[in-house]
Amino acid sequence: MVKKIKNVQEDIHELIAEYTYDWELWLDGKNNIKWTNSAVERMTGYTVKECLATGQFPNTFFFKDNDEEIEKIKVSFSKKKGGNDKLLLLTRRDEKTLWVGLSWQAIYDKHKKWLGTRVSVRNTDARKKIEQDFLDSEIRYKLLFDNSPIGVALVSTTGKWLEVNKKLVEFLGYRQKEFLSKNFQDITHPDDLKKDLQLVKKILSGDIDSYEIDKRYRHKKGYYLWAKLSVSLVRDKDNKALFFIKQIEDINERKKSEEKFRVLYEKSHDAITTLSPPDWKFTAANPATLKMFGVSSEKDFIYSGPGFFSPDKQANGKSSSSESKKMIDIAMKNGSHFFEWLHRKANGKVFYASVLLNKIELEGKTLLQATIRDISKDKEFEEKLQEKLQELQKMNRLMVNRELKMIELKNKLKKGEK
Repeated sequence: MVKKIKNVQEDIHELIAEYTYDWELWLDGKNNIKWTNSAVERMTGYTVKECLATGQFPNTFFFKDNDEEIEKIKVSFSKKKGGNDKLLLLTRRDEKTLWVGLSWQAIYDKHKKWLGTRVSVRNTDARKKIEQDFLDSEIRYKLLFDNSPIGVALVSTTGKWLEVNKKLVEFLGYRQKEFLSKNFQDITHPDDLKKDLQLVKKILSGDIDSYEIDKRYRHKKGYYLWAKLSVSLVRDKDNKALFFIKQIEDINERKKSEEKFRVLYEKSHDAITTLSPPDWKFTAANPATLKMFGVSSEKDFIYSGPGFFSPDKQANGKSSSSESKKMIDIAMKNGSHFFEWLHRKANGKVFYASVLLNKIELEGKTLLQATIRDISKDKEFEEKLQEKLQELQKMNRLMVNRELKMIELKNKLKKGEK
């Protein structure tokens, strides 16, 4: 019985796809929809059952008048290639339309056998409308640009700042003129620049329509701040690249919190791990977990699975398998559950532990976080204390019997004197 926290890997994301905010689909090798999550109803107005009945994906049921783009995407599926944020216009049940971004990747089983394609559909309607507003109306553009709650900038295809709004000036401390004398490369953290430039190259070549990354910018005072960068490219009617629209959101406080959490996670003396539904396998483990269970790496711990680290039966004589399911059900229902558990190290040694299961939401996904503490020494102390208590009770009974016999003897002597 164990639990887990962060560093969520891609395979874990797949296991808990039902809980993601985006519309997720799993397609077989012929592009037939085999599974979709409930987000389809929020995004399209159609139920999961209705979605499954539409057959292959993408299709003109959802994307009317997109035949050419649909075929290109399906070719990418067949070649087992990935794609990111391909923009399509989706028609909802109520006939309203919205722009969405399709991202996809080939999926394989543990034997590297190709199973099909995983597709994520993200609502990009707001972003698309912002882009269109910039092109359609100078007035609307200025209103959106100047009053945006986050930093917004127009950047040339070579990286030069063309225009920045007040929020970005406030965030990074440079005046308008100082911004316009620089390019984004000048104030990007060296460790983040390579990835950013690679994505710029992809968007210019047409491989992707937009991208989002977390990156660090250098403030005018010299320190770095974390931001979520969203980038899209504006082209003219001849498809010539004109400029980038960059939305830059301050996420520095969030990153600080994540770092504090990471330190607590890594430095904790208690074992901390996470489990993901539906089969409740481990997805992460901190260093204390590896030490407690005697495994050399997080990968080995996750691969072994929860069943390996519990004996066949618990202290109450019931099977660990049935008892663990009961504990998980209680935690999922109540939000948390604290109990004692018999665990087993990698070398086979069984030990007592206290376990706290907490239901957590991580990036839109529901997980169980387990905090495990070895209480073997406490149990040994309790057993010794119990032994001492039994000895004292035994001595007490002997003393009481002795006193009773003394009283009886005194009574006999008194009777004899009479």
